[in-house]
Amino acid sequence: MSAYASIRNAIHAYRERRALIRTEKLIANLPSEIRKDIGWPEPARSRAFQKPRGFVL
Repeated sequence: MSAYASIRNAIHAYRERRALIRTEKLIANLPSEIRKDIGWPEPARSRAFQKPRGFVL
């Protein structure tokens, strides 16, 4: 794999992770009744409230 491809993959992974965190925070801010209806876990168990793991730029 070329250096360019490695950098491109790292940027792609970073953007996907940020989008996931953004979505989790958005859902975590919904009222608890709505989160319960859609089957979302309690905020303490959600990844949005945990320390980030893996690749970080």
